[in-house]
Amino acid sequence: MNSWYRLGDYVVDSLKGITPKYVDESDIIVLNQKCIRNNSIDYKFSRFHDGNKKFSEKKILRIGDILFNSTGQGTAGRCCFVRDLPKDETVITDSHILILRIEDFYLAESFSYSFYNEELFIQTFMDGSTGQGELDKLRLFNVEFKLPEKLKRKGICEFLGVLNEKIEVNQKINQQLEAMAKLVYDFWFVQFDFPMSKAYAASIGKPRLAGKPYKASSGKMVYNAELKREIPKGWEDGTLSDIAEITMGQSPAGSSYNQEEIGTVFYQGSTDFGLRFPAVRQYTTEPSRMAQEGDILLSVRAPVGTINQAMEDCCIGRGLAALREKKGSISYLWSQMVYFKQIFDRKNASGTTFGAITKNELFGLKVCIPNEQVLDDFKEIVDPLHDKIIVCSKENQRLAELRDWLLPMLMNGQVGIKEAYKEVDNEFNIAAEDNEGYRKNSNFVDSLFENLNFYKEIAAVQLIEEETTGRTHGKTGIQKTMSNLQQILKEERLEKVKFKERPWGMFSDTIAENIETNPFIYKFKLENGRKVYRVKPEAKKELQNWINLNENRSYITSLNQILSIHQEPFINNDIYKMELLNTVYRCMSKLESDDLGIIREAMKDWPMIEPKYKNKAEKFSEKVTAKMMDFIKKNQLI
Repeated sequence: MNSWYRLGDYVVDSLKGITPKYVDESDIIVLNQKCIRNNSIDYKFSRFHDGNKKFSEKKILRIGDILFNSTGQGTAGRCCFVRDLPKDETVITDSHILILRIEDFYLAESFSYSFYNEELFIQTFMDGSTGQGELDKLRLFNVEFKLPEKLKRKGICEFLGVLNEKIEVNQKINQQLEAMAKLVYDFWFVQFDFPMSKAYAASIGKPRLAGKPYKASSGKMVYNAELKREIPKGWEDGTLSDIAEITMGQSPAGSSYNQEEIGTVFYQGSTDFGLRFPAVRQYTTEPSRMAQEGDILLSVRAPVGTINQAMEDCCIGRGLAALREKKGSISYLWSQMVYFKQIFDRKNASGTTFGAITKNELFGLKVCIPNEQVLDDFKEIVDPLHDKIIVCSKENQRLAELRDWLLPMLMNGQVGIKEAYKEVDNEFNIAAEDNEGYRKNSNFVDSLFENLNFYKEIAAVQLIEEETTGRTHGKTGIQKTMSNLQQILKEERLEKVKFKERPWGMFSDTIAENIETNPFIYKFKLENGRKVYRVKPEAKKELQNWINLNENRSYITSLNQILSIHQEPFINNDIYKMELLNTVYRCMSKLESDDLGIIREAMKDWPMIEPKYKNKAEKFSEKVTAKMMDFIKKNQLI
């Protein structure tokens, strides 16, 4: 039987977040109001707090907390439930977020779902007449909901959690696909290392270079005065209006706005932007400027450059512009606008604040216009990524609608768990443990990833190693460095590289191919006969410039860290110890244990394809294993 529950009767603690001191990097994540939407936390908008500035431990978020945006018209009242938190980082909030704690986890989660279902009503709980008024906590605490009895709460919350997990999986797939599209764009149109097709290689008189990266294979580069940089010979400069149809938004009369789904979907600005598609919250009966389904929606007011994609024909207000590519799909234009956003963000970070971008400024943004064949080849690879993003996003939209429809009926007892699962299974097959669609998406991304190169990432290993120690690695040392980067430091850029066991440790075909064909390094024979790779003298300047780019900062930080670990006296760049580090770390991490006996048993179960040894325990003695465990703990790798 369901009963009425008043929030204030169950809150054991309520507090605000801190006034943060922001820094570029830290292990303390700060959530702000933008992070709280759709009853979940979007870490994309979070920032970092200076670890030297102390704060009360009570302010650290805990699993089971309920968060409310507490200020700002249109944002106050948005809520979410803290279901999980990053393992290795502390999460706090800024002072515009209210934190509520309830002892009963599933009661707290039930409250959060019910508040989410009434979010628009809660947003009217404003104390103060200005747009920065405070959420009225007294009114909030007096809210009552009809909630399920204790025995049923867990099942209902777990069911809703299944829907949320499916939505999150789709979001992760989309993030992965968008990262892949950006990576391809950067290789092709920022570094100009697009793989030359047979037709393109023949057109520039170098058919033997078919399949090779253009710039890295000494493709002809020409300085362009308008763009103030070198571009491939035969490519042109232009403006954004040369490649895109652009519509500047215009807000209709305020009296035409409504939330009753009367008229046309209306987006005033970027407030309703999501990860890729905006949330529909408002309509207008007097649409003025329109965007078409599939158009890019660009924020032309702070934050300038933020983009989403229209899922339907919609009216756009003065805070937005709509863009569509003049020729074919939007995949190239989308990547170009992501690139512009990075430029805007860097200028904002340097103190040049963009409050807005005018029509003339937007239309006149300088762009490089690629060779048409190269552009077609790019779209052939990237268009399917965007298509899959749309499929996942539309499924998420249907999932969210179904969840929000079932939510109040589950909470007040109108619908039982079995009926809810049946309703969802009819459309989504939620109960199935194995989701073939997700696996196909993952395999699709993997196949694309194999076609990308890591020339500069690998060359950077050799350049930094040479500058710090005076020596460099051969193939085996490079493989071990890259595998430890991926498996110990979790370097995102190498996330999809596949490593497998070889007699001397972890090996990747992708990394091997990138070593063999790398235009930045050459093979050098030492006096002892050992072969290593070194960076070509003529490539060092270009490589150093690449290392200094902001977008490579995270990778270079991870690389310096793993090289520093390898240079510690205990390892001393010895490839035997580098393999041992990988082996012991993975055993300790997987088993979540630092018990020597348990780790040795796991090593006995780790078969070797090296004829000399049956397993890892035979190759590495108990004594050296114990020392490596101490080394890993001392360096806080676990």
